[in-house]
Parts: sequence; C-alpha cells; structure tokens
Amino acid sequence: LSTSVYLPVLFLTYLKDFWAVVVMNLFTIWCFCALYEVARELEMPFQNAPNDLPLNNFQHQFNEALITMYDGFHPDAWWEIEGKVKTPESVHRLPSFGENEKPKLKSVNFAEDFNAEAKRGNESGNVQQEESKKEKSVNFT
Repeated sequence: LSTSVYLPVLFLTYLKDFWAVVVMNLFTIWCFCALYEVARELEMPFQNAPNDLPLNNFQHQFNEALITMYDGFHPDAWWEIEGKVKTPESVHRLPSFGENEKPKLKSVNFAEDFNAEAKRGNESGNVQQEESKKEKSVNFT
C-alpha cells in the first residue's frame, strides 16, 4: 500500500508530464506484482493447483516401476558356466573394417536369370501337368 501511495508522488518530482507519470507508475506497480507472484511460486512450488503437473502421480508410478524391476532381479537364478570358457585368439584382436573381406563382385545378366527362372517354371509346370494327368487316368473298377 505504501508503495502505491508514495510512488506516484516520487515520479511527479522527477517527471513533469502527467501521462508519463501514470505510465511509469503502472509499469513499476506491474513489475512489483510480477516479482511478488514469482516469490509466491518459489515459496511453495508444488501446490495442488488444477493446471499443475500431477507430480505425486508421477512419483508413485516411478516407485511402482522401480519395485517391479527390483522384484524381477534375481542374480542367483542365473546360469553359471561350468569350467573355463575358451575364447579364440581372434577375439582378442578384432580386425579393422574390411580387413578380412575381399570384394565380391558378380556380373549380373538379367536375360540369363530370366531364362533360368522361366525354365524352372516350365519344369515344375510340366511335373504338375503329368501328375494331374495320372490322377485323371486312374480307373476305379
């Protein structure tokens, strides 16, 4: 209250224009109100306002997930490897990229591939036709 009473008088001593005093007074009071709201929020940041995040629910879900993960952790039930595990020497030194690989280039001839597929299709078609002829020629007498 004292700020809103003394502040306009203070501005009148520095500024001669009345409307400039009104604008500066409103701006200053607005800054004080904003500072007050920030202080209120910092004083109690986790209020239960309708538009706040449901932090209690988030914490409860997180706790449930931790309990579930802990219940499934049974290192005593894991398999143990009996004896010593022998690793090949190549594991100790991994090859660099492409060191052991030789380029495998193959020429592609689409006409030959197409003809080979057609021959395979004809052969399987002929076999199916012969089988169907045999089935038709069977006499049940």
